[in-house]
Amino acid sequence: MKNIILFSAVFASAVCSAALPKVSQVSMSQDFTRTVTVKYYLAGAPAVITLDVQTNSQNWASIGGAALDKGTNATPNVQGAFVKVTADGWHEIKWQPLRSWGDAVRKFPAGEMRAVVKAWAPDDTPDYMAVDLRETLPAGFGERVRYYPSEAFVPGGVLSNEVYRRTTLLLRRIRAKNVPWTMGGTDWDQVSASRPAEQRVSVTLDHDYYIGVFEITQQQWQTVCGNNPSYYKVDGDMRPCDQVSYARLREKTYDAAASDENKLPDPAYAWPADPNPDSFLGKLRARADAGIDFDLPGDAQWEFAARAGLSEGYWNNGKILRFPGANKTVNTLYGDDMPGRNQSNGGWLPGDTTYPPSTIGATNGTAIVGSYAPNAWGLYDMHGNLFEFCLDFYQEDVYLFCGRINANGTADLNGNTMGENCMRVRRSGCFHYAPTVCRFTVRDGCSQKDAYVTLGGRVACRAGLK
Repeated sequence: MKNIILFSAVFASAVCSAALPKVSQVSMSQDFTRTVTVKYYLAGAPAVITLDVQTNSQNWASIGGAALDKGTNATPNVQGAFVKVTADGWHEIKWQPLRSWGDAVRKFPAGEMRAVVKAWAPDDTPDYMAVDLRETLPAGFGERVRYYPSEAFVPGGVLSNEVYRRTTLLLRRIRAKNVPWTMGGTDWDQVSASRPAEQRVSVTLDHDYYIGVFEITQQQWQTVCGNNPSYYKVDGDMRPCDQVSYARLREKTYDAAASDENKLPDPAYAWPADPNPDSFLGKLRARADAGIDFDLPGDAQWEFAARAGLSEGYWNNGKILRFPGANKTVNTLYGDDMPGRNQSNGGWLPGDTTYPPSTIGATNGTAIVGSYAPNAWGLYDMHGNLFEFCLDFYQEDVYLFCGRINANGTADLNGNTMGENCMRVRRSGCFHYAPTVCRFTVRDGCSQKDAYVTLGGRVACRAGLK
């Protein structure tokens, strides 16, 4: 017979508006196997359901996300939470504390633990989204797409758990809707003044979005597409996927032996049309099977996320851009503890413009993603490593667009027809370039069919449940 111990002082945390999803009648119990069951009633579905467990009835405190789930490729410790729930009614959450705490787990004292269950509205989803990219998930794994309310709840830790750079895509919600900001640079940083493409323009984006915490890695591409187009493959699993064109990301399937003609973009899949089902993004959408519109970020979306609330004149770690007086490369502009892989920060310094050989490792080539400090919003490698494609057709003058994606099929927003060799915006700079090119205000273009060793990408999607 099961030995059931009921926990006291459990409650639901939910939005109070009757029009929004709401959790009620929460209970919590533990059986003789030490499995914890949380039951609750949901009204107003669909919603994302998250769980927190708190202890110490004298001063309730969260046990933290790491205690709930250490995070591996195996079956998650928590089933029924951190996922989308589509139906009203009674639901259960199962938690296996043994997997996190081992034999130290006994029966929890009655009244000394409580469950906090929260329902997140479809237009207000949690800060982190994780998508398992494997074609076949382990038996009992549960949902492929999971949501976490903060970095502290990401199982295993964003950096310490390598699955987020190998077989799982981790994205961070960017709260950009109706936030006015200034895109571009100023005379102050001594570089932007000479670059029309960095002119200042006031921007207000009309929706929140998720963007990849990391650049797309080689193992992630391999997991989704079954191939790896990268040139720099030495110790490459967690290095960014390079030699990627806009066409390969969105409009074409990758074929190493294909002629140049077959590598051209296909206008039938030009944004805002859905990606080619055989492209990386098309396969990603199908693999997730959740109606999520995975794509590349827009130009303004990329810069807003890279800035993480900073004004111009700074690196995204908050350090001031400045001339140090002694530079490793010509015309270098950088600050103390400069973030990101570039020529003056571990990148390739051949003495000329020759790209490094394919045998170069992560020490002086592309870095393992996450090797440098993140920005204030937890995004890595927004300065350097690889150039990252955006959706926009490239034009120096961005004033008329004011943050809108400059693309409409095969035309730009001015109605100009764009040919197959036209340029798409690329951002970030790369390991082979000077720091001046790696500032977050720098925007330039690259042919959408080109697949250079300096080119990669980062995934984005609109926030909210589909």
